[in-house]
Amino acid sequence: MTFRYTVADADLLAVRRFHRSRPEGRRAVLREYVGGLLGGCVAGAALVLVPWARTADVPLTGALTLLGAVLVVWTPLYLYLLRRADAGLVKQKREVSCGDHELTLSPDGVQEIRRQGTVFHRWTFVKDVCDRPTHLFIFVGEDGTYVVPKRDLSAEDRVNLPRVALELWRASSAQAG
Repeated sequence: MTFRYTVADADLLAVRRFHRSRPEGRRAVLREYVGGLLGGCVAGAALVLVPWARTADVPLTGALTLLGAVLVVWTPLYLYLLRRADAGLVKQKREVSCGDHELTLSPDGVQEIRRQGTVFHRWTFVKDVCDRPTHLFIFVGEDGTYVVPKRDLSAEDRVNLPRVALELWRASSAQAG
């Protein structure tokens, strides 16, 4: 079966949001956030508390104030950095990923034709097929993703595409296993 659609910047961001919504994505975001928070506390302690400790006892309220200040500064900064990373990803991938696509699903694998050329992956390289209300994601290899926005598909194809992709992927997995 062949499906035609157009990938836009918002579709690239949808993949990022989907990754962050999964347990491993949430854990990665939490690790980055906590790591930055701890780094901010260490840096704050080095800049504020260490010189202060030489001249007087460091009260608990001073340490808690420092932690609060780091939280107040780090949280919006981290969210800003996430948005910047997303914008950088879109800018980097726009030329290759955005535009008109034609996806063909066959028993052999997934083939995508776009203006830059043709990409093909056998079903054995597909790691996951995820059907979402607005997109179908076909994950290949370590970091490759076929992003299919459903907005350009007919009502029939919105139902058929995920069903066919899952059937072919599962059939390939059963044959390999």
